Amino acid sequence: WLAVGTRMNLGRIVGWSIAATRTMRAAVEQYRFRSQLLTKHPGLHLGKWVDIRSPERLRLGKNVTIETGVILHCGGFDWSDHAGGITLGESCYIGPNCVLFGAGGISVGAKSMLSPGVVIASHGHRSNAPDTPMRALPPEFKPVVLEGNVWVGSNATILLGVTIGAG
Repeated sequence: WLAVGTRMNLGRIVGWSIAATRTMRAAVEQYRFRSQLLTKHPGLHLGKWVDIRSPERLRLGKNVTIETGVILHCGGFDWSDHAGGITLGESCYIGPNCVLFGAGGISVGAKSMLSPGVVIASHGHRSNAPDTPMRALPPEFKPVVLEGNVWVGSNATILLGVTIGAG
């Protein structure tokens, strides 16, 4: 296999090797982070394949459950002016495959439940310029607040600036 096209074959092998190394490093980092999170928060139940971005901006109460496939994007990136964060109060339940975009801030009160597939977005784009492509419009950030003992049904979407009162 090293006859014709040797450079191309070696290039592919090196490329695959680099990609595999990056994937392995990411997996090790996720394992380390997961272990630290479980140690730091006794009573935390963390399902498989939970993706937490900007974990330093995540605040957890006691006995929180975060099920499999959840994405918690806690903001903190350049495009969000390094703002945002997600707070989950005591005994919160975040169901499978929920997505929380916390660049504008998200607060979920104690004993609240998010059913499977819920999306909460605390940022968006203004749509007051119909001739401008949506991605070219400036982002807008407003906090989302779910007070205590709130239940959100499956596949609901909650957008920026919304507050849902207690119970």
